[in-house]
This record gives sequence, C-alpha cells and structure tokens, in this order.
Amino acid sequence: MIMKVGMRRLTQKQKLYWTLQLSGWAVYILINYLSLPLFNSQLPYNGTYFVLSFVSGIVVTHAYRLFIRRRKWFDYSIVTLVRNIFIGAVILTAVYFLLLSVLDVALYVGSSGILNNAYPEPVVLGPDYWAFFYLSLLNVYSIFLIWSMMYFVFKYFENYREARYQNLEAQTQLKDAMMLNLRNQLNPHFLFNALNSIRSLTLTDATT
Repeated sequence: MIMKVGMRRLTQKQKLYWTLQLSGWAVYILINYLSLPLFNSQLPYNGTYFVLSFVSGIVVTHAYRLFIRRRKWFDYSIVTLVRNIFIGAVILTAVYFLLLSVLDVALYVGSSGILNNAYPEPVVLGPDYWAFFYLSLLNVYSIFLIWSMMYFVFKYFENYREARYQNLEAQTQLKDAMMLNLRNQLNPHFLFNALNSIRSLTLTDATT
C-alpha cells in the first residue's frame, strides 16, 4: 500500500528517469556477468559482487544528477559543459571503483574464512582477474560518459520542448486577447456609445 502511494506521487518524468536508471544498469551488469567466464574468474562471490555493482552504479549516478542540478550545469556554455562531462566521468569512475574496492575487500575477507573462523584455501587474484578489472575500468568510464551525454541531451530536448510549448501557449493567449478586443469593439454597447459620441459632436458643430 505504501509503495502504491509512493508511486502515485512520482511524476511522469521521474518514472521515466527511474525506469531508464534501473533498466540501463541492469542490462550493463547482466552483460558483464555473462562475459565473466571469458576471464576465467573463480571468485566465490561473483553474484553478490555484481549485485553490489548494480546498486553502486545507481547510487553514484543519482548523486551525480543531484550535483548537476544543484550546481546548475545547464547554465554553462557548451565548452564548459563538455569539459565537465569528461572530468565528471573520471571522478565518477574513481568513486565507483573506490566504493567497489571497499566492498570487494570485505567480500574477499569474508570468503577467505577470516570472518567466520574458517580457513579454506585463499583465493588468488590472477592475471585474468586484473584483465577483467582493467576492462571494467574502461567500460565503467565509457558508461558514465554515455550516461552523462544521454542525460544532457534528454534535458536539452525536454527544455526545448517546454520552451516551444510555452511559446505556443503565449501565441494562443495573444490570439485570445485579440479576439476578445475585437468582440468588445463589435459589442452593441460600444456601438451605441460611439454613435452617441458622433451625435454629440454633430450637435456641437451645429450650434457653432
């Protein structure tokens, strides 16, 4: 019941935003998860790691969106905006992997038995794992870059559509005002006053 009330409070744009957020990151994580066998990675917590990657991606990009809106990046020039997008993608990648590194260490320690007083054979991070890591680094940077560009293109298109709508609405209001003015001029009361004014001017000229 609470979830239904919360969904009703979301606007159409917010629903679209969260749909794209969830579906976009889900597709990205799913592709990475399915490509995992190519790197011969045998970490026992792969599933949990990718779930955390999914959550981390949503949290980081949503915080980035709030930062963009608070700093009013839409008021910047196109050159400044492009520069901020590329720099922002680097920073987001660093924050994303810093967060995942902390979670990765915690999962690695837990899987090695240190937290549950068991001591199985330790997991060795071989060259395949680091190849996957470096490829993931490049992929995540590209994802943040694409996310930023898509977000700004969507917002600019939305602002353009809203400005066009306001322009059409202003033109409609202007036409309504002109029609109202014309109707007032054709009002019988207006004609009666005009005839009386002409009549009074005629009588004034006759006496002179």
